[in-house]
Amino acid sequence: MFLSCAKKEEPAPVEPIIELKHRILVLDTSLSMVGKGGSNIMPQVKESLYRFVDKFNVGDSFTFATFDTEVKFYPTIVIADESDKEVVKKYISIVEAKGQWTYTMLMFADVLAKADELGRSDTSKKIEIVVLTDALDDPPPSAKKKSLDIKALSKGYSTEDWFIYLVSLTDLKNSEQMKEIVGALPGAQVLQGAEDPNAALENISNQNSTIEQPKKESPLAKLWGFILVPFLLLVIIAIVYFKHISDIKLFGYLDYKNYSILGAKYEAINLQRFSSRSITIGRDSLCELRIPDFELNRPVVLEAKSIKGSIQIIVNSERGSKVEYLENKNDQFLSNGTRFRVGGYDFVYRVNSDV
Repeated sequence: MFLSCAKKEEPAPVEPIIELKHRILVLDTSLSMVGKGGSNIMPQVKESLYRFVDKFNVGDSFTFATFDTEVKFYPTIVIADESDKEVVKKYISIVEAKGQWTYTMLMFADVLAKADELGRSDTSKKIEIVVLTDALDDPPPSAKKKSLDIKALSKGYSTEDWFIYLVSLTDLKNSEQMKEIVGALPGAQVLQGAEDPNAALENISNQNSTIEQPKKESPLAKLWGFILVPFLLLVIIAIVYFKHISDIKLFGYLDYKNYSILGAKYEAINLQRFSSRSITIGRDSLCELRIPDFELNRPVVLEAKSIKGSIQIIVNSERGSKVEYLENKNDQFLSNGTRFRVGGYDFVYRVNSDV
């Protein structure tokens, strides 16, 4: 086992994904927001909205809207820097609550249409709708017969893919109308903001920052990847190659005798016992087949080679040793019974011992 003393690289810190959004902030501007029938909550709501705007991401689009008897949309701004956030805050600061009615049905009709329009204009951004109101549908007398039908209004919109937050500035969470709205808008959440609207908006900001980015590979890890893959390929190629050449070995038998000695008999050697792809034949003591009276100073090499997937035996004469084949052979490949003469000796190659 090999032990490495290299310092273990610490994983890169997880970074939050910046998921850009089409943000639509809708503020109730009916008279009840400034004390008619209750307390004036508008200053507190505005201060909370300023903090909320500070957490917008660069690249978000922002649309501010107000509603009471009518719905008013301010120009959409794409947040590029802090100055754009100041423009948004300016919109919020000049808002006054003077509306006689809270026409919630009209607001939802217009806001859902605006969200759909923004989503179609840039599909890379998610839709986020934040509605702050202290009351639900209280339309003007001319629209009293048009009861809130949120199911009809939401028809055709994929609200389950949207982030919809209804910040209740009074205790509306358990009202039948609120339940009807949430039931018709799968992406809707109700947040209580009656006592502290800032806490409700903080909750929205926190939910937007909980998505974590997958761990990034460090540059060193990527470098190791670039090095390791080619290295492993080379190792595999080397293993295949060495396995292949390890299978290339001499086989068969070689008979030899001194042809100048009258009545000399052949001696035989089993080439497989060398378990090698080549042997040298000569008078040197280092030769695998040592013949003391071999007439050449240089040894002759008997070699196994892979030729088109088949192992062939050759007499390698590249060192200048003249090899004389006793048959009319035109190549150096040895077949069963091939006879050749070199260094004062006759040689016969046999594939098996029976020949």
